[in-house]
Amino acid sequence: MLKQIKCLIWTASLLSLIVGSIVSLSCGSNTPATEKPIADNLSSYMKWETDSDGFGDKGLFRRKNSPSFTISYPSWFKKSELLPIQIFQAGAPNGGFAIAIRRYNGDTKESLHKVGKIHKLWLNQIGHRSKIHLNSPLPLDTYGKDHPAQEIEIDWMNAETKLSNYMHAIIKGDYIIILIYITGSDVTKIMAQTQAKALFKNINLNP
Repeated sequence: MLKQIKCLIWTASLLSLIVGSIVSLSCGSNTPATEKPIADNLSSYMKWETDSDGFGDKGLFRRKNSPSFTISYPSWFKKSELLPIQIFQAGAPNGGFAIAIRRYNGDTKESLHKVGKIHKLWLNQIGHRSKIHLNSPLPLDTYGKDHPAQEIEIDWMNAETKLSNYMHAIIKGDYIIILIYITGSDVTKIMAQTQAKALFKNINLNP
């Protein structure tokens, strides 16, 4: 346990850097024409307005509005400022955990594939990011036949720091719930995937 805690020591500031960078992308006034696809797709994300849209406390996140669900997370994760598209974000020094929700357009394959593409577009437009690679998304049956899902992974560089975004995109009704886990270079890919899957499996889609 002590070793795990020590492994968590540095990424809080890194997570803040990531968050701040993406916020500046999403809200900047000097948006080039090439970013239009990103802006267009932002409108399909749900915004957080009240606690009914999502509230996390003492290691449990609850959303009452549609799509309703709960997910438990480590109680030591510290809540962070939300991006415009997020309904929850928290982090520990070795990584971050965020939740976003997109509207589902009825085309399962197209909708799920777009999740990874949009995240890659964001990273492409943020300064000092390089070597951004979207791994081939994989279908998941983890959440049952009523909830088609996809595993998405993006590896990228922030200056000299290697990062990974590991995501599960899960369809529920007219929405896609997107669980995102961010890790830094001090966490191996296998460990990051293990940590993310251990966290994601705590979701209850029918509370």
